[in-house]
Amino acid sequence: MQWKDRCRILRWRSVEETDTEATWLSQDLRREATLATAERKPFLLQRADWLERRYIAPGTTLRKLIEGLRVPEVPGYIGTVGWALALATGYLLTELGNEAQINLLAVPLLGILIWNAVVMLTSVVIECKGDEGIVPSWLRWKLAEDNKADAAIEKLKFHFHERAEPAAMARLKAGARAWLHIGAALLALGSIAGMYAKGWAKEYRAVWESTLLDESSAETFFKVVYGPASSVFKVRIPLEEVKPMHKTSGRDVEPSEALPWIHLYAGTLALLVILPRTLLAGIALWRGRQRTEKHWKTLDWPGYEARLLRAIEGGGEQITVLVHGWRAGEEPRDRWSALIRERVGGQARLEFSTLPTGDEDEFVVSWNPLNTTVVVVFNAATTPEVEVQGTLVVELQSRLRKSIAGGRLLAFVDSRSLRERRSGDSLNQRIKLWEDTLRLGTDGVIVA
Repeated sequence: MQWKDRCRILRWRSVEETDTEATWLSQDLRREATLATAERKPFLLQRADWLERRYIAPGTTLRKLIEGLRVPEVPGYIGTVGWALALATGYLLTELGNEAQINLLAVPLLGILIWNAVVMLTSVVIECKGDEGIVPSWLRWKLAEDNKADAAIEKLKFHFHERAEPAAMARLKAGARAWLHIGAALLALGSIAGMYAKGWAKEYRAVWESTLLDESSAETFFKVVYGPASSVFKVRIPLEEVKPMHKTSGRDVEPSEALPWIHLYAGTLALLVILPRTLLAGIALWRGRQRTEKHWKTLDWPGYEARLLRAIEGGGEQITVLVHGWRAGEEPRDRWSALIRERVGGQARLEFSTLPTGDEDEFVVSWNPLNTTVVVVFNAATTPEVEVQGTLVVELQSRLRKSIAGGRLLAFVDSRSLRERRSGDSLNQRIKLWEDTLRLGTDGVIVA
């Protein structure tokens, strides 16, 4: 599936999972979309297409919200311009003025080889290590009305960005590394083109001069640098001409024919720069796809698809709902029932029980789970603690799985009262704290 299609699906999922009051997209429309596309493949993409064709009219709030959910991207023309500049730079590096002689030690071969060797070694290290896909703050996209967005829109953006950005950044970083490798290959190609272009309309002769190298050292240098290209492309290195072509004071220089040296120059860049850089570009893209897939799979797409299908299927599954941290009489069970059924099945039957605060250990020890699915309801207005809520869900999950094979424990965090008191980063941080506290001990965290 293409990246743009994945983003479309994630946008709709973000809307459905954060719009718990069905303000933007009603429950009836969600079920209708599922019914219309349940038999089509790929189901989630077909469902997104169906929703976009029928319920995203231009100018509507939902249309603006969907279009506003974006991930960091780099315009394609930037890459094209950069590659053109690299090609031109490589060509200009071979500019030797009007002289009809090529100084073999003045051409940028050695500098290009050393620079590429260092960068390629660094690239191999980067490709071998992990990539967290962290988004730098300066590259983070936000809705245009960011400062004026209400709590519901902020929740939607946070939900989408948290899930989309790791995969997006893995993809973006891999593309940038591949772009740089291709750019370096084009710079080398431009240098090759520059050398041949100069020999097209003018006869160049080859000489060399150096303060650091004597004739013996220069011969060794040419043998080492041009040796790989000479072996692969079967171009002989004219070492016997090294001494006569030495441009030095007190002796007449005998320039050598430049064409064999140009062939060796081009072959060396092709073998030691263009080929490995092209391979590294392919490896970068391959590793980028691997990392993108890794992040994508953490979003539990089979679970999301199953939840959508359960909303239109029967079954009458019985679910245990344990309520923790709520005062008697303040429990909005009707609202919880609607939200839980939306996630686990439209025909599910719910059995509510109170999980007493302060007596969690005693409850777990005496608890005898009877249903495969158990939902623990928490109040987001309280501050979660790993030692309390985190330990509680771990012990409940362990007890459930020991009693019922295939049992699953879900955490439901009701954030309505919290949203009445907080907004923006403060709200998002509290919700993330709840998710981090409960994630390891549950099979899913529902925030509504």
